[in-house]
Amino acid sequence: MNMFIYAGVLMLIVGRCGAAELRTGAPSESGTLPGVSAHSDTVLNGGCVGVRCGDGVPGARHKNSVTKAIRLAGTAESGDQRTAESDRVPSTGSDWVAGVNYELISPAKATAAPAGKVEVMEVFWLGCPQCYGLEPYVLKWLKTKPSYIDFVRVPVMWAPVTRAHARLFYTLDALGRDDLVESAFSALHVLEVQKGSEYVMWGKSDGMTFRLQSVWAEENGVSSELFRKAYDSPIVEEDLRQAADVTERYRVKYVPFFIVNGKYGANVGEAGGPERLMSLIGYLAGSEHQRR
Repeated sequence: MNMFIYAGVLMLIVGRCGAAELRTGAPSESGTLPGVSAHSDTVLNGGCVGVRCGDGVPGARHKNSVTKAIRLAGTAESGDQRTAESDRVPSTGSDWVAGVNYELISPAKATAAPAGKVEVMEVFWLGCPQCYGLEPYVLKWLKTKPSYIDFVRVPVMWAPVTRAHARLFYTLDALGRDDLVESAFSALHVLEVQKGSEYVMWGKSDGMTFRLQSVWAEENGVSSELFRKAYDSPIVEEDLRQAADVTERYRVKYVPFFIVNGKYGANVGEAGGPERLMSLIGYLAGSEHQRR
C-alpha cells in the first residue's frame, strides 16, 4: 500500500476520540481496558479533537449558566429558530465552506448567552488524549477572544468511562476547586501514557471508580469525606443530567465538538488543524455578532 495513503488512513483512525470507540469492553481491576491503546497527541494536526475544561479557565462561563443554556435549547426547535440555511451561512468572502469546514446545526438551538454575547460551547472529555494535545491552542485563544464571545464547556456523556470523568469534573466544580481541573486533566493524560489506555481513573464498579478518584483527590488536598459529599450531591447529579442532554441533543459523536451560537458545529479535522479551528470559531462567532 502506498505509504502516503496508509498514513492518511492512520490519521483518520486515531485522529479523534469518538463514541464508537467506547461501545465494547470492560475495565480490569486496575481500571484500564485491556487492548485499548491511548492515541498519541502527535497526530493532533491530522484531525484529533478534544480539550479539557473547567470554570478555572479564563473566559469560561459558570456551569449554572450552562445548565440554563441547555434547558433553553429544548425550546429552540420552533418559531424563528427554524432559520433558512441561506440566512445562517456567513457570506463575507471567507474561504470557510459550510458542509466542508463546519456543519449547520438544524434546527438551531437557543442559548442563554447574555445580551450582546455569542455563545461558543465546547463539548469535551477529560480522558481524551487529543483533548490534552489541543489544550494549548484553546488556552491561547481564550486569552485573546473578543469580549462578545461567551465561552462554556460541557463534558460528553457517551459511556461509563466518560460519565465517570464528567462526574470528577463536576465534583471538583461543586467543591470550588476549579484549580484542580487542570491537574486532573494532566493526571489522566499521564496515567493514559503509563497504561496505554484512555480507561483510567475508572473501574468496573461505581465503588472502584470512586476509590480511584478519591485517592487522587486526597493526594491533591481534598479529604475523602468532602469529596464523597460533593461526588454524590444533587447538584452534581443535575449537572450530569444536563450534560447528557447536550450530548444527545447535539448528537455529539466526537470531541471536542464546538458549537457556535447553537447554529454551527466545528472540529479540528474539518477545520484543517487546531489553529484553523480556533480561527474558524472566531470567524463564525464574529459573523453572528455582526447580525445582532
